[in-house]
Amino acid sequence: MIIAGFCTLATLALFLLSGPIAQPLSYHGFADSRALLGIDNFSDVISNLFFVAVGAWGLVADRADRLVHDNYPGYPVYRIFFAGVLLTGFGSAWYHLDPNNVTLVWDRLPMTIGFMALTTGLLSEFRARAAKTAALPAAAGGACLRDLLAYRRAGGAGRPAPLLAGAVS
Repeated sequence: MIIAGFCTLATLALFLLSGPIAQPLSYHGFADSRALLGIDNFSDVISNLFFVAVGAWGLVADRADRLVHDNYPGYPVYRIFFAGVLLTGFGSAWYHLDPNNVTLVWDRLPMTIGFMALTTGLLSEFRARAAKTAALPAAAGGACLRDLLAYRRAGGAGRPAPLLAGAVS
């Protein structure tokens, strides 16, 4: 636990000391940019329906207690995970409709929420008490908030420093 705390503090210190990392505009150029039914990047946009479907299914299944995760009853970690998956579908679809540095944040932010919740959920499978304290999501959330603030300061000219989780899209 001491090592994890040290690593978290070191990572936060690095994020606080670093500035925004420029995001090349070529990042937003996709191999398949075909339009169909009046929707640019149709394949990239429409493929996000699967995230929406899986996220919605997971939320319904969790609410009906059909998911097996009783290591810490009442801890909504998997509900947060499936909400992150659902929101990833909407955020990523919006990004692919209009790929730019501003909409890229909304592509990555829900992923980060989902990854944080999944990490905490997996942690709860082995150490329920540690997951209850939610140190990992709080640290990741703080780093993400810092990244978003740095991005805002840059006026959207670059991209935030890599998020603790969800740095890929």
